[in-house]
Amino acid sequence: MAAHARSTALRHLLLLTTLIIMAMAGTTSAQLSTGFYSTSCPGLYSAVKPVVRSAIANEKRVGASIVRTP
Repeated sequence: MAAHARSTALRHLLLLTTLIIMAMAGTTSAQLSTGFYSTSCPGLYSAVKPVVRSAIANEKRVGASIVRTP
């Protein structure tokens, strides 16, 4: 019976921890913007664009793969 009580207490603790993490994650505010690196790394877009275009020209599926990458 004591093992069951510990198991139940552990499940409740896990549930509570999960709810707290979810509540904290809901309070963050991330904003996407196309100019994110324009001040910190102004040459990034001009350096990456030709490489991505070349990769897509060589293999059409690369574009979709880049978009789907988390």
